[in-house]
Amino acid sequence: MVVEAEFLLYERWLMSRIKEDDIRAFFVQRTLSFERVEVCWISVSDEGVAEELCLQVVEEGADFYALARRYSQDEATRPAGGYLGRRRRRDLPQGVAPLIFAASEGDVVGPVKVEKGYVLYYVQKRCPAVLDETTREKIRKKLFESYLQREMKRAEITFPFSVKRLTLE
Repeated sequence: MVVEAEFLLYERWLMSRIKEDDIRAFFVQRTLSFERVEVCWISVSDEGVAEELCLQVVEEGADFYALARRYSQDEATRPAGGYLGRRRRRDLPQGVAPLIFAASEGDVVGPVKVEKGYVLYYVQKRCPAVLDETTREKIRKKLFESYLQREMKRAEITFPFSVKRLTLE
């Protein structure tokens, strides 16, 4: 128990040594991966139905959520008006992510051909990347894990697990 507490304290100390400039640089280099979008969808099997639903929303101002509750074949999201939640680029199908992230709030994207039919996406809200405390901590952990991986590769470890060389940068 004491050893584990000492380990956690040492780990926190090492993580605290990660510089704010390194965190900012990591964020700036990967800003797109921190963007999110709140998105809803309607999944149907027929392309003609998908096109008609799209026209109803875009040209006639029909309520996307009501159409999703009525027509979507996705049982999990249908009761919530097709709400998928907040998604990052990597959480969306590869060809769909650029279309959704290029769209504005309130835009309908699609119909998009998918394995089981056609999908319409509704961009409910754009959530731009923000370097807040939660994001800082995620980046700090990622940088720390990368640091540990590099050090483990550099360390000469022999059985029974004695470390010959471990340096801090």
